[in-house]
Amino acid sequence: MSDQIKSYISSLENTYFGRWIKNYRVSFMALLLLILYGTYSLVILPKESSPTIKFGIVQVTTIYPGANPVDIDDIVTEKIEAEVKDLK
Repeated sequence: MSDQIKSYISSLENTYFGRWIKNYRVSFMALLLLILYGTYSLVILPKESSPTIKFGIVQVTTIYPGANPVDIDDIVTEKIEAEVKDLK
């Protein structure tokens, strides 16, 4: 190898990532510890099989065969909405 290549490689070894590459055993150990810690954290993380989800919207659909939409809205839907509106 030429002197120019040797000096370039030497300068790369003195950088932050060059040290991690040069000391690959430490790099592998750090990576292994990171994976183990992540797996441990995932296992101890509290989980719920069916968490409660609160939706603030309720959709009321009414069907009244033979009636027009205005009559259904006035006669049926508004009364149901008024009763359901106060429910928690």
